[in-house]
Amino acid sequence: MDTPASGGVYGLNVFVESVGGVDLSGGRLVLDFGAHPRTASYAGSRAEAFASTGSNYRLTRIAERKFFQRIPMVWMSPDPPGEDVLIPARISDYRGRLVGLDTLRFRVDRTDDVPPLIYPRIDVEGRGLALRGQEIILRADIVDASMPTSLVAELRDRDHGGFLGSVPLFDDGHWTAHGDAVPGDRLVGGIHRPTSTADFRVDFRASDEFGNQASLPGGWHFTSRPYARTAPYLLLTWSQTSTDTDLYRRELEAAGVRFDWWEFDLRSQIPDTLAVAYEGVVWAWASRPVDRPDDHALFAALNAAGVPVVLLGSRLQAGGWLASEIGVSGQLVSASGDLNGVAADTLWSGVHLQLSADSEIIAWSGADPILAAGSS
Repeated sequence: MDTPASGGVYGLNVFVESVGGVDLSGGRLVLDFGAHPRTASYAGSRAEAFASTGSNYRLTRIAERKFFQRIPMVWMSPDPPGEDVLIPARISDYRGRLVGLDTLRFRVDRTDDVPPLIYPRIDVEGRGLALRGQEIILRADIVDASMPTSLVAELRDRDHGGFLGSVPLFDDGHWTAHGDAVPGDRLVGGIHRPTSTADFRVDFRASDEFGNQASLPGGWHFTSRPYARTAPYLLLTWSQTSTDTDLYRRELEAAGVRFDWWEFDLRSQIPDTLAVAYEGVVWAWASRPVDRPDDHALFAALNAAGVPVVLLGSRLQAGGWLASEIGVSGQLVSASGDLNGVAADTLWSGVHLQLSADSEIIAWSGADPILAAGSS
């Protein structure tokens, strides 16, 4: 068992050796965490997922007849159990047939000395806008073996970092007072009503009864700023957390491009009539899948209006709906010049963006491509 990571997540290094000619290639290991009430599989960034009673893992071959899997597990108690922890295990082959039974046995030998895990939980698109006097709910999953004693969301100016206030977070089930629906589910909430017009950065902080502390600067962002079209160009992203909005903002500013910016996670979908009023659009998907009908419809509106569009992302493919919309085929569009009779223009001439290696241009409409993967 590895040293626990932040939040009491342990790495179980499980080794399996096949005997008697059993072929475990493509086999799986299933652990029953429900057999011990203080253990849970680490199943992602949602606290309720930690209540899972079983986990299914594919075995990895490391030598002849020997297999391995590293399994994350959460110890959900502040104290050692005083006895061995037993977790039943089932082993199956690639066809799902049961070929072995075993039991993992270990002992937790010290009290909780690791900080809480903090997962921002504002996953409703458009829930990051609250004009002055309106209400916004700040929520997060707090996962910790001990009882958290201090939970707070500190509000700072998004661009300059100045302190703008703090919001205590609660897990008491008081929806109207704190925006928390269910008491004791580790999903905490707090309500804020902006008194000024600003773009906010939310820094989450938590500590538990043993004094273990955790902080998550920039865990989320929201705005109280009404939108207004002020520049010729538009930057479209989802959020700072999801698509690193501020990276694109900094680079466009450094290039001297005058632009407005719109984040879907904060403001919801931009109206087509507003988007097509711009002279050009940079649209950053980053690593998000391109699967929303609203995205397809917006791009179609931009393309129909002849608005130059630059698409940035590592999960875009020049096929499917893109192919039907702008006539692009193949895996990657890397040449400049005409695109199916639409002449490239000089909208982005002299503009250079330094972006992460996983960003790439795969398609454009009426504009020169401005970067390929890993370049500027």
